[in-house]
Amino acid sequence: MLGIATTASTEDPLATCEGGLAEVAHVWNLERNTEVHAALDRVDTEYARVIGVRVLADLDAYRARWSKVHKAACRDYRTPGSRPTVLIDGCSA
Repeated sequence: MLGIATTASTEDPLATCEGGLAEVAHVWNLERNTEVHAALDRVDTEYARVIGVRVLADLDAYRARWSKVHKAACRDYRTPGSRPTVLIDGCSA
């Protein structure tokens, strides 16, 4: 007699889609933000001060967008029968 045991996974497959911020933190994080801010401060011109604020804000915003897209792509990939909306949206932009 052959017996096969199966167990239902109680793990949420979409839970792994929450790691976007951790992934992007390898590239853009508080330490890197501080380094870039310090480098811009060393330039010591009005333009560097003005553009520095914008650059840091844009990089922070990019990090947030990247994390959001990462999550959406992960969810699309892990949800059976879903359409890859991230890829479709990216192609039509």
